[in-house]
Amino acid sequence: MKNEQSNGITLIALVITIIVLLILAGVTIASLSGENGILTKAKEAKIATENAKKDELAKLEELNGYIENVGETIYNREKGVNRPQVAEGMIPVKFNGNDWVICSEDDNEWYDYTRKNWANIMLSDGTYKDKNNIGQVVKENELGSMFVWVPRYAYSIKQYKTVIAGNEGVAQSITDVSFLVGKSNKDKNGKTYERDYDVTKVTEGQTTPKIVHPAFTFGGNELTGIWTAKFEASMVESNNNTVSNNDVTTKTVKILPNALTWRYIKIGNAFENCLNMNKTNNIYKLSNSTDSHLMKNNEWGAIAYLTTSQYGVTPTMNSKYAKENVSSIDWEGYSEWTGAKDYKTNVSQSTTGNVTGIYDLNGGAWEYVAAYWDNETGNISSHGTSKYFAGNKLKSEYEKYWDKYEVSQKEKDEDKKGLWNKDNTFNNIRKEITDNRFNLMKNKKGDAMYEVTKEGEYSYYGKKVDNKYEWIKDITPPSETQYGSTCYNNDYALIGNCALPFLLRGGSWWNSSYAGVFASYGYYGGDSSIRRIPPSLGC
Repeated sequence: MKNEQSNGITLIALVITIIVLLILAGVTIASLSGENGILTKAKEAKIATENAKKDELAKLEELNGYIENVGETIYNREKGVNRPQVAEGMIPVKFNGNDWVICSEDDNEWYDYTRKNWANIMLSDGTYKDKNNIGQVVKENELGSMFVWVPRYAYSIKQYKTVIAGNEGVAQSITDVSFLVGKSNKDKNGKTYERDYDVTKVTEGQTTPKIVHPAFTFGGNELTGIWTAKFEASMVESNNNTVSNNDVTTKTVKILPNALTWRYIKIGNAFENCLNMNKTNNIYKLSNSTDSHLMKNNEWGAIAYLTTSQYGVTPTMNSKYAKENVSSIDWEGYSEWTGAKDYKTNVSQSTTGNVTGIYDLNGGAWEYVAAYWDNETGNISSHGTSKYFAGNKLKSEYEKYWDKYEVSQKEKDEDKKGLWNKDNTFNNIRKEITDNRFNLMKNKKGDAMYEVTKEGEYSYYGKKVDNKYEWIKDITPPSETQYGSTCYNNDYALIGNCALPFLLRGGSWWNSSYAGVFASYGYYGGDSSIRRIPPSLGC
C-alpha cells in the first residue's frame, strides 16, 4: 500500500509539474515578445547603447579639439567645419548683398561651406582696428586686407589624371572633400584618413584614396585651417608698376579689391614682403604666431582642390576680355586689377561663384608660389636672393616656407654644361630631364600638379624658334610649338627647363583657356611685369 501511494503521489506531482511548466512557458513567451517584451526592450537597449557610444565619440573628438587648441572648441558640428581661427588683428566680416559688415565669430551668416559661403576676415590695416564694432558697415575705402578661411580637410581625386575641358564657372566636383575635426585626421563620423597613398596602385580614371591634405601640416605643426589672400597683392604705397618702384622690400603688402596688382618684383623680394606682414609693430596688428608667408605650392593646391570640390566653383578668367557683360577687349586693363576691378559684379571669377570666395586664381598674371626645383642652377640664389638661398640651396631656417621638388643628377649635370644655350639637337635630353622631373613629382600629393596632369602630355622648354625657345608638348620629334590640354580644364602643365627653377601658378590673361587653377609654369624668378604675390597666413 505504501508503495502504491508513493507511486500515485509521484504521478500527480509529474502532472502538476508539467502544468506549472506550461504556465511558466506561456508567461515567458509573453514576456519575451510583444511591445514591452524582453526581446523588444533588449533591442531598444542595444540601439540606445550604440547611440550613446556615437555621442561619446563625438564628445571625445570635440574635447580633443578643445585640449589641442588651448581651451578653444574649434569644430562647429552644426556647420561641419573647423571654426575660423580669429587671431590678433583679424576682424570677421560678412557680405550683406551690397556691403561688408563687421560680424561676430558666432554670427550664423558668417560662413556656411555647404552653401559655398566661405568665411572672410579683414586685418586691422583699414579704418577699423578691432573686432568690437559689430554691425558696422565697412565702405570700400575703409576695408583692411582681406583673407579667406580654408578649413582642414581630406580629399580624393574622382578621376585620377583625366583631362576634362571647358567647365569653368561651374561646380565640377573634380575632387571629393571631407572636412576634419580640429587638428585630427578624423571626420565628424570618427572616420580616420591616411596621409598618403601609393600612386602605383591607382590608374587613370580611377578615384584615389582619400587622404589628409598636406597643406595643413606646416613646419611640423598641425593646422585647423589656413587663411589665404582673397585678392592678389597690391601695396599701401604708390604703385607705378616699374622695376625700380616695385622690386623692393621696403613697401607694404595690401590685399584689397579694385587695386593695381603688385608686379615687377623678383620672387625673393616677394617672399620677404610676405614675411614682413607679421614683423614687430606691423600695421595689420598681427602677432608672430600668425606666421605670414608667400603661399606655398601645396597651399595653392589646397585652394584648387577645395574650389573644384562640392564646396566650390571653378573660377572663370580674370582678363582684359572677361569683365562681365563686356564682349570686346577692355583697354582699361582689367587683368592688372585685383578682382578684375569690379569684383562684386565679376563673381564668376571667384572660387565660390559669389563674393565670399577667393579671386584672381585664373588668368590675370602668373602667381608666384614658394616652390622650386632643387637643381642648383644660378637663378635660385640670384632671384630667390642670397638672403634665403646660399650656394643655390635653401637655408635650413626657411625650409618650412618652401616646397622643394627633387630633380635628377642628369639635370644638374646638363645645366652645368650650358644645355639651355644649345639648339634643337638637344631636345631629346630636355625631354628626358622633364620626364625625370615628372616621375619624381609622383610623391608630391595635394599640389594640383602630378595628380591632375595626364601622363606623357606635359610640356617642356626646348624648341628654338627665331632664336627663342618655346614650350613644346611631349612629342618626338617636336614639329611645332604645342602645349596645353594636359590637365583638367585644358590648363597648362609646363614643367621642364633647367634654367627655370621656380614655380608659377594660375596663368596669364593672354593664355586664354589654358590658364586656370591647375596651370603651372617654370620661371627664372626675375622682376617681370606679369608676376604677382599671393600671401597666406597659417593658424
